Amino acid sequence: KKDRSFGDLFNDFIHLYKKIFKHFNITVLSISLQFVAVLMILSYFFVTNIIEAIQYNTEDWLGFGLATVAFFLFGLALIVTISMFSIEYMLLLEERRATDFDSKDVFRNIKTKFKKYVRFFLGAIVVWLIIIVPLILLLAISIFIPIVGNLVMGVIGAVVSLYFYMALLVYMKKDMGLKDSFLYVFRMINKKFFVYGLASYVMQFIIQIALGLITAIPLIILGFISFVIMDVNENFLLTSTGKFILTIGVGFLGLLIVFSTIYLISFYVLQYFSLIEHNVGEQTIEDIDQIGVDSIGKID
Repeated sequence: KKDRSFGDLFNDFIHLYKKIFKHFNITVLSISLQFVAVLMILSYFFVTNIIEAIQYNTEDWLGFGLATVAFFLFGLALIVTISMFSIEYMLLLEERRATDFDSKDVFRNIKTKFKKYVRFFLGAIVVWLIIIVPLILLLAISIFIPIVGNLVMGVIGAVVSLYFYMALLVYMKKDMGLKDSFLYVFRMINKKFFVYGLASYVMQFIIQIALGLITAIPLIILGFISFVIMDVNENFLLTSTGKFILTIGVGFLGLLIVFSTIYLISFYVLQYFSLIEHNVGEQTIEDIDQIGVDSIGKID
């Protein structure tokens, strides 16, 4: 818990994960594999329906529609579950100062706070609807700014994501209502908007590159098997083998999403503690500056 600069955020993040790397990844795998398995099953039916609808030019899109809705809802549920898991993992790590816990302990904490999580995510939808219009306007303006505009768009997107996760942490950690949590984080993050937004953007880029390189190897192998060994043609995806290979590919991408999201949220938690300390430090300085002001005012 300290007020970190841009470079300190990355140095401390790396230092932390040198200590918990094995425990963290094993714990993540223990909860993510079951979700990825369901994702692969849903993707199989999703791919099957869309390919057959396009191939046979059928007008019966009911199966495709249902598959799309199921795929989307599960993806949303996956992100929500990963978010809760990541935050509770980091909070347990902070509480115990050790890795003497497992996924059961994490889920036990989630179960205890589940109603609070539900209230937050419902409130987050309302907040998102409020900020979506000015956000779109900012992104639209950024499009017309050469080179710098792309960076601004990335930073804005990173800050929005950071804002919601920090509001969730404040809601879970502090004795505040839902509305006060969002307002508190808005005032807090406003002081270091660009620094922490840029840090989140850079970390997001690094994580995606690193995990992308890791998952690229099995995907290249699958592609080689498909296009070289099996002599893929236009009807390949309609075969059971084609659907199987495509489903495996979706599974790897699912793992990429899981790990990139969890690592990024962990970085957000580090930023949260840093901003809390920065806010406490500033408040302390303000309090010191105010010493004697009231008494002097009364004398006047």
